[in-house]
Amino acid sequence: NMMAGVAAFRCLGCNFDDYHYALSSFKGIPHRLEWIKNIHGINYFNDSKATNVASTVAALNSFNNKDIILIAGGDLKKQSLKPFIRTIKNNVKILILIGKDANIFKENTERLSNLKIEMCQSMNDAVITANNLAQKDDIVLLSPACASFDMYSNYIERGTPCTQHKTRTWSFAQSQQWPSIPRTGRTWRSRRHPRSAPPLVAPAAAR
Repeated sequence: NMMAGVAAFRCLGCNFDDYHYALSSFKGIPHRLEWIKNIHGINYFNDSKATNVASTVAALNSFNNKDIILIAGGDLKKQSLKPFIRTIKNNVKILILIGKDANIFKENTERLSNLKIEMCQSMNDAVITANNLAQKDDIVLLSPACASFDMYSNYIERGTPCTQHKTRTWSFAQSQQWPSIPRTGRTWRSRRHPRSAPPLVAPAAAR
């Protein structure tokens, strides 16, 4: 979408400076591969809108050469997990499973080498587990590949506690998980000068 916008601006003869700020300050859409926070070199993303396997595959393909801790699961609705399995081989090191069909995910992925699987009962447990296991330069990604109706009213409700739980557990992560990693600069920025999300290698596919 951004590239289409850039092409349109160029056709209109606009100078790059005219739209550079709009592009660089765009923070994304809530629950759609939404960057939440960076703490001690670990980036947290909320992709609760990924209610199907194809959306999660697109999200995973947006990161290159990154170790991902993926939170997935919910109501799979009899989708095939073959594309999911092919993709998580590339960059998912830990798969944290929640929801009604968590065991289906586990049965289909537990034979993958170098993949650690964690089963959790709630979103809060999943985020705490991710915080416990994450290391510097990791990505913690909520991208369920499932509908949310087994646990939530909709994907928005599922993503909102994800954001809130990350907020509540950041202090826990800071004080317990990486005591040897020094702070590097300010964590919070003012609303007038928000911190930009780290760039993705490629935009997630349209959903």
